[in-house]
Amino acid sequence: MRWIKFLFCLCFISANGQIDSLNLLFDELERAEGIESRFESGNIEREDLLFTHSVDQIQGSIEWWISLGCLDVFQASAVFHYIRRFGWPRSTLEWELISGLDSASILTLQTNEAIQALSFQRKSRNYSIRQNLQMRYGQILEEQLAYTLDPLDNPSTAYLGNPARLWVRYQLGQKEHWSLQLAGEKDPGEPFAHDVGFDHWSGHFLWQGKAVIRKIVFGDFHFEHGQGLALWTSLRLGSGSAVGQKLLFGRGISPYSGAVETNVLRGIASHLQLNNRHHIDVFISSRKVDASLVEGKIRSFQTTGYHRTEREMEGRQATRLAHIGSRYTFRHESFRIGLLLHQMWADHALIQEGFGSQTNEGQRPHVQTASIEFLLPRRANIWFGEAAFRNRSHHVLIGWQWKPASSLQTALTFRHQEKDFFHKMASLVDPSNRNGLTRVELAIDWQGIPGIQTQYLLNQTQEIGFSSINQLNDHTLNQAIRFTSKIGRSANWELFLRKNKRSNGYDQETNSSLEKESHQIRFSLNYQATPQWRLGWKLVSTGVRSTEIERGAGLAQDVVFTSKSEKWRINFRWLQFHTDGFDSRLSFYEPDVLGALAFPFFQGNGHRTAVVLRYLLNKDVRIEGKWGHTQYYGAESVGNGNTLSIGPYRNEIKLQLNFSW
Repeated sequence: MRWIKFLFCLCFISANGQIDSLNLLFDELERAEGIESRFESGNIEREDLLFTHSVDQIQGSIEWWISLGCLDVFQASAVFHYIRRFGWPRSTLEWELISGLDSASILTLQTNEAIQALSFQRKSRNYSIRQNLQMRYGQILEEQLAYTLDPLDNPSTAYLGNPARLWVRYQLGQKEHWSLQLAGEKDPGEPFAHDVGFDHWSGHFLWQGKAVIRKIVFGDFHFEHGQGLALWTSLRLGSGSAVGQKLLFGRGISPYSGAVETNVLRGIASHLQLNNRHHIDVFISSRKVDASLVEGKIRSFQTTGYHRTEREMEGRQATRLAHIGSRYTFRHESFRIGLLLHQMWADHALIQEGFGSQTNEGQRPHVQTASIEFLLPRRANIWFGEAAFRNRSHHVLIGWQWKPASSLQTALTFRHQEKDFFHKMASLVDPSNRNGLTRVELAIDWQGIPGIQTQYLLNQTQEIGFSSINQLNDHTLNQAIRFTSKIGRSANWELFLRKNKRSNGYDQETNSSLEKESHQIRFSLNYQATPQWRLGWKLVSTGVRSTEIERGAGLAQDVVFTSKSEKWRINFRWLQFHTDGFDSRLSFYEPDVLGALAFPFFQGNGHRTAVVLRYLLNKDVRIEGKWGHTQYYGAESVGNGNTLSIGPYRNEIKLQLNFSW
């Protein structure tokens, strides 16, 4: 049987021009437990394998990952080793940490039926009780202005704590059955509280069953419903150019223990499954949040999570938000319909600005929300949408996906959100919620050119907001196109073009409209030279035209080395940048320690160097470190305001330890 598998792999690799990777693949099959009966039945579908063999056998074979048809041998090897050491990726962000995977490969994996079935089958496994402890320390080495001021003389700007950023999380549990997590976090400048230690604590206890009650969460949790019009508290990245990013799948209840201090529910939540078609989610939450109070009324909610100065400490946990809600979902095959009822109230009244009388003075505001969402697949079409009603306002989203051919698919969405006085409170349960917004969006994925995937995005947005003086109207037209392709078996490239035009009012002094146009060009190339060496280049150019014209450009070079034993991994980044001003600033995704995200902005003229080092002492101990150095040519200081530091450079360090047992 081993020789049958070997011949199969030889034919498979030869057909794809991957002879050079034969030794690597055969070595992995030598070590894998193997799927002994794969070819005994003669013709076995990939999805059928998931239910005839154990999960360990399937995810322990590089050959199976290659057979999905969306990964080359280097990517399959990276996925195999990552899952073997760290377990199954739990989010898109964790998939992105795997070496060699681009956005197109990740999207293809997540929408693959075999992967979805494998994720479902893993839930039936029994795991031993495991523990994990993660500790992270980070700090900017240069002394910043806010740390040198006296808090008594500067209550709004002087930081009360030290510049260290600390993060600790402890996990205990039996995967897919129960888990206990507790996390503590301190931001730079925040002091240690005498009574509670860390400035922010987060944790939960999760229990999962196989009867009617499928999940119970005590503590912090997220809730996702429909397309995010009514309730969606977890992280949701901006709308991309891919068709698959237009349709959201609300997961309902999910436990949380992280560093984000806002947009989190705290209480008890449960998921019940009456049968395969009927699902019910119920939750109740009560949590203190930061707010700025004026004469006992809420002027604004503080969503940064910072408590560094005396002024910021005054608003810490100034009011309480309570939630109660329930969701019913009906599923039949691919059809889905869901109904959400949600009520939220605060301990203090809201200050009214520009909305007239929508709440009684001195009374606590109550926000009642009802939402209905649906998903209706019809052959090559998918209709989806949501309608939400919040007090006197309503919000609607309807979308349509169409795939007339294997090489072409498109999506069209319409989104309308009315002006809402309670938007201040609603934004705490959906950070992407926009007030007074109408948007029409078209996305197209096309693979008509052999080997090149083309993604096109067009959206037009009108946003109506209020200031204390007058009404503001923003009109935005955004276009983006992305080309991605592979070069042979070991390289891929991506070209992204975006143009944005925004009109936000009328200037009476110049008797002209206030318009701003911007464009961005981004080209990236990744090359897997060997299983140990990976190279990457990214070139970004920006331009902005408003009252003045600004331009910016940056070039990044990445070198990643992984030892043969995979105990060592070094990620080196060098970046050269030049911008004319703030509007033309550049943003680059930067490698970081596992579980941390870095999207730094760069303005001015200079360069940046970053090195991330990972060492696996054994399968249970992982040590990671990062050093970053940014130098601005000709500058006497870096930053502004509280973050101002003397000198033309800035250095930061980060150290993370991860123990499992």
